[in-house]
Amino acid sequence: MDCLTEAKNRDTYYLRDIMKICEKCQGSMVLERAVDLEVGLSLMYFACLNCGKRIQAEKEPRPLVH
Repeated sequence: MDCLTEAKNRDTYYLRDIMKICEKCQGSMVLERAVDLEVGLSLMYFACLNCGKRIQAEKEPRPLVH
């Protein structure tokens, strides 16, 4: 189970759920959301504020409309 799924199951969010340390430059990574309106999918990922590296936070994209 990934950290986002665990965080959604709890009532409170912790800093470790929304921030990580970049493996490349040791910078801060924040949680961001990308939305593709043409396909109708959204994806959560961690983006480094220092070097711009992105790491997928979810296993697969989620549909915008259920």
